[in-house]
Amino acid sequence: TYGVFPWAFLVQAKFRLHEYGFSHSILVKTIKTGRLEPMPWGIAFHPYFYTPKGEARIRIG
Repeated sequence: TYGVFPWAFLVQAKFRLHEYGFSHSILVKTIKTGRLEPMPWGIAFHPYFYTPKGEARIRIG
């Protein structure tokens, strides 16, 4: 399942993860390019979310 998430929700989710001790260095692997890239403007609690470069898989670390 793919989903498009509002930017406000993404940013809120990012800061909430930071509260629980997760690093801010969020990387995603875009399916279109296959590269891991920094995603500083938020994540979602979902295995995929929409980015300007296409659907991306989230990896926290």
